[in-house]
Amino acid sequence: MYFENHLKFVQNYFSKVSNGNLNISYTVLDDILTVSQTMRNYTPPLDDLNDHTPLGNYLEEVWQLADAQYPNVSFADYDLFFVLHAGVGKDISLPGSLGNERDLPSVYMNEKSLQNVFGDTFEGFPMNGGNFKITNSAIMPETESREIEGFDGTTLIELTTNGLFAATVGSYLGLPDLYNTETGRSAIGRFGLMDGQAMFSFQGIYPPEPSAWEKMFLGWITPTEISIGNRNLNIANKFVANPSDTTLIKIPINSTEYYLIENRKRDALQDGSNVTYISNGQEYTKSFDRDFENYIYYSVDTLEGVIIDVDEYDWALPSFDRDAEIENFEDIGLIIWHIDERIISDNYESNTINNDRYKRGVAIVEADGIRDIGEEFQTIFGELVIGEGTKEDTWYKNNPSEYYENKFSADTKPKAESNSGTNSLISLSDFSEISNRISFNISFGSDEIDLIGNFSFNIDGIPKWLSSVFNGNEVVHFTSLNNMTFIFNSSGIMQSFPPNNIPSIKPLFVGYDNKELVVFPQSEILRILFIDDDFEDVYSIYDDNFGRFWTTPVLYLLTNNNIEFLIGTSGGYILKYSIDLSSKTISLIESKKVFISTVTQIALFDGGYNAIAGEEYWSSKFAANDSPLDLGERAIQLVNTKVGTDNVAVIQTESGLISISITNEITEIRKTDSVNPFIIADLKNDGSNYIIQNNGAYLEAFNLTGSTANNFPIQDEFESAFILSPLSVDLNNDEAADIITFTEDGKILAVDGITGKMIDGFPISTGGKVATVPIIFTENGRTALGVITENNQFMSWNISQYDGKKFWTEENGNASNTSSVEAASSSEKIAEFFPQSKAYNWPNPVYE
Repeated sequence: MYFENHLKFVQNYFSKVSNGNLNISYTVLDDILTVSQTMRNYTPPLDDLNDHTPLGNYLEEVWQLADAQYPNVSFADYDLFFVLHAGVGKDISLPGSLGNERDLPSVYMNEKSLQNVFGDTFEGFPMNGGNFKITNSAIMPETESREIEGFDGTTLIELTTNGLFAATVGSYLGLPDLYNTETGRSAIGRFGLMDGQAMFSFQGIYPPEPSAWEKMFLGWITPTEISIGNRNLNIANKFVANPSDTTLIKIPINSTEYYLIENRKRDALQDGSNVTYISNGQEYTKSFDRDFENYIYYSVDTLEGVIIDVDEYDWALPSFDRDAEIENFEDIGLIIWHIDERIISDNYESNTINNDRYKRGVAIVEADGIRDIGEEFQTIFGELVIGEGTKEDTWYKNNPSEYYENKFSADTKPKAESNSGTNSLISLSDFSEISNRISFNISFGSDEIDLIGNFSFNIDGIPKWLSSVFNGNEVVHFTSLNNMTFIFNSSGIMQSFPPNNIPSIKPLFVGYDNKELVVFPQSEILRILFIDDDFEDVYSIYDDNFGRFWTTPVLYLLTNNNIEFLIGTSGGYILKYSIDLSSKTISLIESKKVFISTVTQIALFDGGYNAIAGEEYWSSKFAANDSPLDLGERAIQLVNTKVGTDNVAVIQTESGLISISITNEITEIRKTDSVNPFIIADLKNDGSNYIIQNNGAYLEAFNLTGSTANNFPIQDEFESAFILSPLSVDLNNDEAADIITFTEDGKILAVDGITGKMIDGFPISTGGKVATVPIIFTENGRTALGVITENNQFMSWNISQYDGKKFWTEENGNASNTSSVEAASSSEKIAEFFPQSKAYNWPNPVYE
C-alpha cells in the first residue's frame, strides 16, 4: 500500500499538470524478491560513479527472479517498470550522512543506458518465457530520509520520494534533466520538474508543475507566438484563463532561440494549499492559507503518511523576495525562459543540455540580474550554500531587486541577448502588479535595426542560393529548397514551383512591370520562367556545337520591352540571348568561341565583358576581341571594377589574387593559403576600391595593390570563424561602403568601412549557421538584410535608418549576376604629395 500511495500521487500529479493529456494506471506486485548480494555490491564504485555495470547486473538479477515468480503476469501490458528496494536513495549528499556510499542511486535506465552496460545487441530482459522483453527500469528507494551525524549527535533528515517518482516518469516520457548532470548542481531551481531542487521541494512531497518548455516538449501546450509588431500583451494563469486568453507566449530571438513567458501562480485559486494524504489507511486533507515554519519548501513537519495530491502543485514555486514576511502569503510574477533549441538538440542524447551555465538550453531569465541559481557561495561563517531561485527572479512591477528596472532589453541587467551575446532586438517593459492576469509591453528592434520577417519554410534540404529583385511594385525574394523554387517576401511564402533539377549555380532574376522573369540554366535547356498571375515557361534547347549551359546567366541589357543576357557553355562559347517581353519569345543573337574549355564565369564592364575558364586556367577580355590569356593556374572567381576610367579584372586563383588591366598586364595582388570568395567596394571614399574577403578568423580588406586597409583586419569578439562572402552597403550615410559579414555560429556583424568599428546595433544573431550568401535589399524605404539558415528559417531586418548606396548585395554582386563594381569615389582622395596630417616622424616626432 505504501508504494501504491506514491504511485497514486504520480497519477494525480500528471493528470493535473498535463490538463488530462497523460493518464497513468499502475500495478504494484505483491511479493518481495531477494537478490544474491548486499546493496553495496550493486552500487557504482566511488572512483567511477558513471559506471552503471553494477546497477545493470542488479536489474538483470531482479528480472530473472521476477520472471520465475510471476509467470502469469502480462508484463507486455505495461510501459514503465520500477524496481523498488528497501533502502535509502544515494541521491542527496549531505555532510555527515551515514552509510551513503553503500546506497543505490535512483536512476532511470532506458534501452540505450542498458546497452551501454550489456552491449549494442542487448534487446531487453526476457519475460514470460521470452515472449516480451523489458527495455527500461527505474531503480527507486523506499525512502530518501537519512541520519546525519553532527556535534550534537545524530539527526534524522526526513525526505520522501514523490518528486523523484514524478521526475522518473518525466525521464521515461523523454524529458532531459534540467540540472547540471556533471556536477548535480541546480540550473532552473524550483521553476520546473526536472531539477533536483524541484524534485526535493517540500522535502520531496511534491514538485512544482513542469516548466512551459517541458510541457511544450511533451506536446501538452502550444504557445502564442509574437514575432514582430509593438503592442501590449496580457497573459493569464491557466487556472483562471478563458478559452480566448493567452496563457503562454513565445517570442523568437532568432531561428533557434526564443523566450517563453508564463504566468504561473502559487495560489491562483486563492484558497490556500490543500494537501491530501494517506495515514494509517485513512485519507485526510489539510489546508494552509500561507507558508508556515513547519510547512515551507525546506521543512514539512506538520504532515504525515504519504501525500497523494495537492490542489495546486505550483505552491512549491519560489515564494519570497527581500520585502517578504512569512506571516503574509506571497505569490510571484511572470516567469521568462530563454530556450536554445540548438543547444538542446546538440546535447539531448548526452543529457547535458544545461551543463554550461553561460549557454543553457533551458534557462531562467533571472529578473534580479544575478545569475545565481545553482551557484556556490560561502557565508561569513565559512559555510557553502547553493543559490536557489526566488520570487525576485520573476517579473513584476514592484520587484525590489537592486538591478530591476521593470524592463528587459539590450541595456538592462539581465540583458535581452542571444546565447552568442548578440542583441535579441526584443524589449519587454511595464510589467503590471502580481495577478492572475499580468500585462506588459513588447517592442522589437532598436534605433538602428528592426526585425521585419521571421518564418520557416518547413521543408527539408539546404538552400542553394538566395536572390532578391524589385519588380516596380514590391521586393520579392527567391530561393531553392528540395527541388522547389520559392517566391516570397519578408511576410512569408507567396508562391512555389518545381523547376525540375534546380542547378546549384544561381539563376538570373529580373524584375519588370510588376512581374518577374527567371532564367534557369539546366544543362541541356535554358528555362525562361515568366512569373505573373500564372507561371509561363519558355525553353531554349542547347546546340551540340556550343555545349551545355554552364555559367550563371548575366543580365547584359534591359529595356522596356527587351532583355539581353549572356551565358557560358561547356564548349567554351559565350552566348547572348534576347527575350522579347511582349511576345515572351527567346532568340540567340550572338555566339562567340572564347576558350577551348568550359566557361565558368562571366562579369560585365562598360561596353563589354570578361570571362574565365577555370578548368584550363584561361582568362579573356572581349571588348577588343583579344586572345585568351594563360594564367598558369586555375581561376576561381572573377570581379570587374575600374581604376579611374580603365577597366580592371580581379581574379581569385588557386594561389591568390591577381589583377588584369585593359592591356592584359597581370599584377599579383597577394598570395593566399586558402581560396575564399571576395567582393569589391569603396570602403574609404579615397579614390580606391578595396578587396574584402573572409579569411577564417579574420575579415580582411586590402586595395588593388595588396596593401591592407586602415583599421583592418577585423576579428570577431568571440573569435568565431567568418564564412561565406561578405556584402557591402552604406549603412551610416557617410558615402563610404560598410561591410556585413557572417560567422560560423550564426552572428551577423556590420563593420564601418572607414573606422573598422562595429556599427551600432550589431552584432545580431540568426541562431543557426547561414546556409547561403544573404541578400541586401530595400524595404520600408530603408536598407534591409535577409538570410536563410541551414534549418531553413528566413529572417530579415531593416538594418539602417537610410537606404544607402549598395555595392555588393548578394552572390555575384546583385540579382543580375554582373560581378562588377563601379570606380571608387575620390571625395576623400589625398592629392598632396606628403600630407602633414598623415605623416609621423618615428621615433622622434617633431610637430613645429
